Amino acid sequence: MSRLKKMAFEPIDSEEKEILESLENGDWKPVKNLEKEKEEAVNPTTKLILTS
Repeated sequence: MSRLKKMAFEPIDSEEKEILESLENGDWKPVKNLEKEKEEAVNPTTKLILTS
């Protein structure tokens, strides 16, 4: 835990630990419009991401 003190808290479960590790590893990227992203997370539109 580079940015946080190791003894600050223990992750509640493996999912939370995985999320924390991904954040610390720099796997997350900033978004241009945070408010829009939050709104879409709460009220998903018909926007689809297609992968092949």
